[in-house]
Amino acid sequence: MLSISRNFIDSPAGLPARIAISLMQASGQAALVERWSRDLGIPTLKVEWLREVSKQPKTLFILGSGESVEDLSAAEWSIVRQNFSIGINAWPLHPFVPDVLAFEPFNEASTDYLQLFEKVLTEKRFYRKKPKILLFRPKSERDGARYLLLPEYLKVNARIYGRYVPISRNLRTLEGEIVAIDALQRRRLVADSLVLDSGASVIRMVSLGMRLGFADIVLLGVDLNGGQYFWEKNTTRVSDRGLTSFSPGFSRPLHQTMSREDKPFIVTEILNTLQRILQTKNRSLFAGSANSRLASDLPVWDWSQFETNRR
Repeated sequence: MLSISRNFIDSPAGLPARIAISLMQASGQAALVERWSRDLGIPTLKVEWLREVSKQPKTLFILGSGESVEDLSAAEWSIVRQNFSIGINAWPLHPFVPDVLAFEPFNEASTDYLQLFEKVLTEKRFYRKKPKILLFRPKSERDGARYLLLPEYLKVNARIYGRYVPISRNLRTLEGEIVAIDALQRRRLVADSLVLDSGASVIRMVSLGMRLGFADIVLLGVDLNGGQYFWEKNTTRVSDRGLTSFSPGFSRPLHQTMSREDKPFIVTEILNTLQRILQTKNRSLFAGSANSRLASDLPVWDWSQFETNRR
């Protein structure tokens, strides 16, 4: 009986049921975000808060920890600087300060992430630019306590956010569900503090970029190859921060978001779905490097065409 129910839910006819379940779960997630907001004294995310600083650029660069970011030239970093950028998790190890830094609860096996909040983020470059901070809602009191280690001048620019997760387990019905939930969110039937997720920071940030209306979203250092992190390829990224080492707390031959171990879709399947949605609006999602695993799924961003690309 459960199998029949699941088959119906994943069918095209099951969309109303999926939406109803999504709304119920989103309501619970929004309440969880509100609770953490009160406990930590940090406001919840409102998309307009970000739209105020991102309304001019047409391109969003999402900065991951993959080694390919070390291949970017000074001219290419200048292009990133002229647009809007979000750095994910360990990004503060890199000298480039983006417009937004996004953090999720730290791996319990890693104490090194504490160095980001207690040491790296106290550097003058962050005080000068004062990037906005996105904090994915904590999973535990320990996570909340770690978030509160943020320097005060960054904490005042911080917002707590949560997620909604697709109900569908079928790729053929996933796209319609995401479009339907997005429409409900624009009508304020889904909390503004929630973004689409499927077990990956990059999905959450792409979802946010789509809501902000960027024409192009470029994934830099989102390699998914299971290769080195940028601070392993260039060890000065650690030593220049006054650190002796940095580890995320785990080591995998393949990026964890490419595993189906605890989720129905791998990250490339979700990104391909989001790309199809973007293309219906004459917008696009790009891999930032031809060497990225993503280059086989998404078009590769052409830096040389930037000046004429939707400007």
